[in-house]
Amino acid sequence: MKNLILFCIIFFSMTSYSQTSAYSTPRQYNKYQETTDFELLERVLSTKQKQYDKNIEKVLDKTSNIRKLIDRIYEKQNKKLSDSQKKYINSYYDYVESITKDDLSSDSKTYSIIKTLDGVEDQLYKLL
Repeated sequence: MKNLILFCIIFFSMTSYSQTSAYSTPRQYNKYQETTDFELLERVLSTKQKQYDKNIEKVLDKTSNIRKLIDRIYEKQNKKLSDSQKKYINSYYDYVESITKDDLSSDSKTYSIIKTLDGVEDQLYKLL
């Protein structure tokens, strides 16, 4: 009889515990809500790409004109350049190489680059 009473006490305590346990009831989760607005992201990146394409075109046009000027100077001087001219042209090429690391989607940065290239172009016109 003692065993039966002990069994009943243990059984009832276990059933009442399982009803109040947080682990025994299934968890109710809310529906997942996407936190990233991919449409907005697409518009922003598209605008940035268009800006980059427009600005790179400006820089490429300017560097193409400068390259033509360098070729004209080279031909005008019988395919010989002075040491100072070589240094200037080499520093120009170093600058052009550094442009490739810049953020050309920024109008202000592109404006600064174009102004520098305008100065190079002016110096080369003086050599003609």
